[in-house]
Amino acid sequence: MNSPGQNSDEDFITSINYHKQDDLEESKDELSVGLQKYSTDESSDNSTDSGTGSNLSTIPDKSEYFSSKVSYQRRALIRKSISLQLRQIGTNVCQLLTPIISLLLIILLKSIAQSRLSESMNAPIYSGLPYIFNIPLVPVGQLGLLFNLSNCDQWYMYGFQDDVDQETRDFFGYNKGTPIFDPESKGILDGDKNVLQTACPSSERATPYFKEKNASETINQYLFNTLEHLNTQKINYKDMDSEVPDIWMLPDGAFNVYKANESRLEYNVQVNDLRYIQYHRNNGVTKLGIQNPLSNKTSYFINAVQGQISAVDLMNKAYISKLFPNTFIYSGVQIMPISFSFDQEIMKVINMLGGGLFPISLCLMLPVFIYNIVLEKEQKLVEIMKMNGLRMRNYWIITFIFNFILYFITCFVFIMFGRFVLGLTFFYETSYLVLIIFLLGWGLSQISLGFFFSAFLRTAQTASMLGYLISIWVTLVAVSLNITLFAPPQEVSWWLLLYPTFPYTRFFFEISTACGLSSCIRSFNDLSPEATRCLWILYVEAAVFMIFAFYFQQVIPQDYGVPKHPLFCCRALKYKKKSSITTREKIEFLNRQESDLKNIADDSELAQLEDDDAKKERKTVYELPEEDYYKYPLIVKDIRKVYPGIDGRPPKVATKKFCLKIKKGEVFGLLGPNGAGKTTLISMLTGLYRPDSGNAWTAGFDIKNNLEQIQLQMGVCPQFDILWPDLTVQEHLLFYARLKGISPKEESSMVKEAMQDVFLEKFAKFKVNQLSGGMKRRLSVAISLVGDPKIVYLDEPSTGLDPENRRQLWDILSGIKGKRSLVITTHSMEEADVLCQRIGIVSDGVLRCVGPQVRLKTLYGGGYHLFVNCHKSKYLRELKREAKRRAKASSHNTTREESKIKMEINKTYDLNQIHLRLKEFIQETVPNVYLLQEFNGNFTFQIPIEGFNAEKLFLEMESNKEDLMVSDWGISQCTLDDVFTKICTPKEN
Repeated sequence: MNSPGQNSDEDFITSINYHKQDDLEESKDELSVGLQKYSTDESSDNSTDSGTGSNLSTIPDKSEYFSSKVSYQRRALIRKSISLQLRQIGTNVCQLLTPIISLLLIILLKSIAQSRLSESMNAPIYSGLPYIFNIPLVPVGQLGLLFNLSNCDQWYMYGFQDDVDQETRDFFGYNKGTPIFDPESKGILDGDKNVLQTACPSSERATPYFKEKNASETINQYLFNTLEHLNTQKINYKDMDSEVPDIWMLPDGAFNVYKANESRLEYNVQVNDLRYIQYHRNNGVTKLGIQNPLSNKTSYFINAVQGQISAVDLMNKAYISKLFPNTFIYSGVQIMPISFSFDQEIMKVINMLGGGLFPISLCLMLPVFIYNIVLEKEQKLVEIMKMNGLRMRNYWIITFIFNFILYFITCFVFIMFGRFVLGLTFFYETSYLVLIIFLLGWGLSQISLGFFFSAFLRTAQTASMLGYLISIWVTLVAVSLNITLFAPPQEVSWWLLLYPTFPYTRFFFEISTACGLSSCIRSFNDLSPEATRCLWILYVEAAVFMIFAFYFQQVIPQDYGVPKHPLFCCRALKYKKKSSITTREKIEFLNRQESDLKNIADDSELAQLEDDDAKKERKTVYELPEEDYYKYPLIVKDIRKVYPGIDGRPPKVATKKFCLKIKKGEVFGLLGPNGAGKTTLISMLTGLYRPDSGNAWTAGFDIKNNLEQIQLQMGVCPQFDILWPDLTVQEHLLFYARLKGISPKEESSMVKEAMQDVFLEKFAKFKVNQLSGGMKRRLSVAISLVGDPKIVYLDEPSTGLDPENRRQLWDILSGIKGKRSLVITTHSMEEADVLCQRIGIVSDGVLRCVGPQVRLKTLYGGGYHLFVNCHKSKYLRELKREAKRRAKASSHNTTREESKIKMEINKTYDLNQIHLRLKEFIQETVPNVYLLQEFNGNFTFQIPIEGFNAEKLFLEMESNKEDLMVSDWGISQCTLDDVFTKICTPKEN
């Protein structure tokens, strides 16, 4: 209704519309059918259309209406998910056992390690004498009687900063260790005064000695090149006393000198701290062999800390001796009694192993998340839920929450089992707040990744395989890189952290090794900068992947469903719904009406294929004002769909500029042969496919921009049953009732009534996989009717039903006539004749004809059908032989007369002649008869009602039956099958 301020505009538009109606009157006359009865019915229908219209027209606030419809969807989704998950016993057990098995593997490793160690290894080890550094005339540490040293070679590398002066170089000096008993030396490194050296026969040098680095490379470059060479050598890992071949190339330490004079000595020092003990010389500097007096065995340890102290002590003593001649300082360390607690040491190792095993425990949720989403997408369950009113935002919210609940349960089992059952140090000494924040970030990242990957996958099998490959292999690669290439103090490359698994495994590695090497993380302040950065990255990537997942889920084309425009976000910001239509827009709409009529007149293909009623239907759609669309449950305008060609075949046009208008309470039948475009049309109207051009409106909402609003007020029974195998009949109906906004007070009674309507109340607790095909079909019909939809699409609803159940279904559908609009596609002409008030026949994507059954039968049935079957050729040959035998037995004619008789017999029993005589006879008896079909001696004639004399036909046929060689014949009224056959028969036939 227009406001007072719009009256002038409305009057102006009305006057323009009158002028346009005058211009279009001629076209209107041409499209008129001319049958008085049909015209009267049509005018009465039109008067009804202009009345109250759709129920939505009486709703003052449509947004509030739709909000109330979706208020129960989240409850429906969460209950459905819980029911399905509880029945997936195998998956649930695997998810809970995965972290437990990983933790049990750690305990197994601990038990194996304990069993391999002797109980005597826990006995304390005593060192009777102090460990003295750099003693003259004695190899390093040799005074300690418990130390087993087998290599006297000891040397250091040194180098100067690029900007040091000559004074520093001269003051620091050199000492090459040769000759062995009187080495050349000077400065701080003077072997006679400052550095205490001992002859080493194996190296033929006085040790320790010093080598200056080459000018062409740094100390680190030399060390790197040397290690590359040593890594190519074979070593015996079991023999702790052995050394890698060519170990003489590797220095025990290195000095980098910045300043050296009488007032200042500035340098830094590094020693060999490689992890493999065979890469250390057994000279007591960085490798120490301790003899156990109880077992008389030697245990070897890497002694990098004492080796660094020894190197510093060596340089500082030489500097003091340089400044203060004849002064000597004795220094060393006293090793306290060593009492090894191997249980504690093993627990530390176990905690360090956790950096590799803990991440695997919680990485296998991703395949489950991806699989569940892709499975529902592959089986079209998501699309059928959308067709029944599901808001996708609710679907994603509930999926997110449910996945997080599954992840939370797995994490809870993981932590409780590790803490209270196995008692691992990692779980009861690491801060629970740190663990919770970290695991929360990883859970959010996994859910986001699940949403992200599901947008690109189309089959559940592929999703499962890819999910497990990504989860397991990427995690193993990340763990391996943490242990090898990026072992501390090295940090992981920034580009690896772009995928959440790498910051996840790195953080686990950091907090696990902290428990193994020093102490567990007690607060966020104890975290290293890299660990803190990884924690932040997990949350940032969870948000980023969630945004990308939402975007790609909307725009990537799938096997089913309608993708949005790639710039739909920008278009949504720009799009505004207007409450009124301006004068200019109304004029443009009228211009489009006239343009549409001209286009259809120019479309020769549609002009030839559509009959007058179909053309009139198209014109009615074109002339209908856009502001009146809300009055009709369905308006289809110029909708078109083309499937691309495959394997060199041309594209297939499924629908061609299809136009249709459905009135409130109307039951419309859509008929057509296989491949005619019926299912494609229904799929576009329900949102399963996107039309290439054209549009359709339901109660004023168009399928291109307001699909969600349309899906809230329609029901769909698809051509094939789309159901959850593990849900029961009652659970299906409850789910869809909640999905369509039925309140908890009404849902039980509505579901019970729906089951009674389709006679499934006895099977309420049966799972779908326990139902027969007919029962599944009835359940699909019940789902489409539950929730009081405004329009229901039934795609071959009686498929798979036995005759009794089919009749029951027809009674159900007949009972809702007038309450809501139905669009039925079927191959059963009887079904269409019984249920439908109006029928449209589709062929090659074109609405060939449309109207009530009576009119279609009148136009295309032609009144009556005459069926005539002639004798077959085998029987005619027997008759011909018998006629010749009788003629020969009774003949007294000449040879010429006998030949003439044979020719007459041959002509009488010739198949082509018989068929020709029959057609001529029928044409003479019924002048306006029309041959519809001829095949193998079977004829079907169409007889018009006007001027037909049934008595004459009966008498003539019976009296001439034998002469015409007719075996049987009959006559009947025209059926819908006859109309269908005539409309859909190819032109060449």
